[in-house]
Amino acid sequence: MIITEELRAKIDETKELLLNVDELEEIKDIREFKESLKSFQDETDETDWDKYNIYHYTTGDGLKSIIENKEFWFTHSSFLNDRTEIKHTHNLIDRVLNGFSSKDNQNEIEEFKKYIDPYIKDGEGIYSASFSLDKDSNLLWSNYATDDGYNIEFDINKLDSMLDKYDNGNDDVIFGKIISPVNYDEKIQKQLLQKELISLYKIYKYCNVNDMKEFWELSETNRININLQSLFFKRKEFKQEREFRIALICVDDSKKADVLKLRIKNGACIPYAAMSFSNNKIKLPIKSITIGPKNTLDIAEKGLRYLLKWNGFEKYDVRIKKSDIPYRY
Repeated sequence: MIITEELRAKIDETKELLLNVDELEEIKDIREFKESLKSFQDETDETDWDKYNIYHYTTGDGLKSIIENKEFWFTHSSFLNDRTEIKHTHNLIDRVLNGFSSKDNQNEIEEFKKYIDPYIKDGEGIYSASFSLDKDSNLLWSNYATDDGYNIEFDINKLDSMLDKYDNGNDDVIFGKIISPVNYDEKIQKQLLQKELISLYKIYKYCNVNDMKEFWELSETNRININLQSLFFKRKEFKQEREFRIALICVDDSKKADVLKLRIKNGACIPYAAMSFSNNKIKLPIKSITIGPKNTLDIAEKGLRYLLKWNGFEKYDVRIKKSDIPYRY
């Protein structure tokens, strides 16, 4: 038998993910165990964002809307542009769980898979806005700004603070927030998922002996972690995008609030959260705006100055730049 590189990689992955779950220590004190779990949100909150510059690529209409309306749109996680994103994490989950199986516990693991599947693959109540760490990307200009659009550089710390203080006057919908670069390293992705799934399996075994009605409450931290991780995990083939995301967790979007809206795109209704700061006497934390590589109009910068001036920005508040990417015509 000839072992190809692809087969060797699968063999190595199987060895890496194999886990004798029967040897895992059982939960003795369930409340103590639950309190020991760390949320994905807590871990990202500890990050120092000063070293990050984030850029949002958009069309001219998108730029005008953001500056005039002082509004950010966060798309529901189930309706993102790349349909393979969430599926990628679900495939990883299945591969990690396959490593849990052994001849003796195969039936139990299959039952565990079926039981947790609806809990960890819904993505409900999570909304996302995308940025990039790349200030001048040919790929992103083409995909998101039609080459003659713009990219907006935001001060991430000020934007973070604005979202923390956001209040739309409606207590029905409360948002949590996650800020993080996208992770493209599959090995790390699998390790993080394995950690969450091990905890879920321990809770499942505990509830199976005691009371399965407790599973929903006890598994909350791990379930939310997995759903959030699915939003920040992407295949390595997308690494050149250097994506950075801000995600909002809606505690209960069944209670319709002013921020939760629908728009039509390509014939489909897309749910999104519109976070508007138009009632606040603050400027959006914009550091610079770069004009796209195909926008050669002499009046582009002049028009941009008027847009900024008429929306409360002083002349030197925002630096205006031109893309360095050369285009031939």
